[in-house]
Amino acid sequence: MKQRLEKELEKEHNEIVLKEILETKASISSFELNAPHTLQGNPLEINNDNDSSSELKREEYLKSRKLREEQEKEFQRLMEEDAKKEETIRRRNNQKVAEKERKKNLSEKLGDGVGLNHPKEQTRIVQFRLLNGEKLERRFNSKSTIQELFDFVDANDENLVRPFQLINPIPPKKIFRSDQEELKGKTLEQLDQRTLLIAENIES
Repeated sequence: MKQRLEKELEKEHNEIVLKEILETKASISSFELNAPHTLQGNPLEINNDNDSSSELKREEYLKSRKLREEQEKEFQRLMEEDAKKEETIRRRNNQKVAEKERKKNLSEKLGDGVGLNHPKEQTRIVQFRLLNGEKLERRFNSKSTIQELFDFVDANDENLVRPFQLINPIPPKKIFRSDQEELKGKTLEQLDQRTLLIAENIES
């Protein structure tokens, strides 16, 4: 009788313990089910959100970097273009300065020509009609060379491009080209005492 009572008490105790265990498990399950609302989202969903946000930031970063690289390339291209333009302008200015200096030196080398007291038979008065329409007159020594004619025109006409030519339109028509080496050493004795020469560029 006593043993039977002990078994029934043990059985009731076990049932109580089992019931407590089941209730505990139920409470845990309930907590887990309600946890997403408490933690503002399922942990898996949070990870997905983080992944999406990271991917979006990565795309934005790549776009920003690409845009920055394109801007840097365009800036570099513009800088190179500006440098080329500045170099071209600098070179042209240097050429203009050098050409102006050359003409100045050439003019100083030629001097003022012969004076009025120079023997008439040894004097050649040459009137030049320049490309810009300007007319110049100069008295040369008949012993001067045709090169001096070229030098005088070269020093006074900025519109001429080498080589150029001087044309005596009075028959028999004569043409003196600045690129004809055989003419440069010849004297002006072959010219009349008064001569008109028209300066022209040589057509290519």
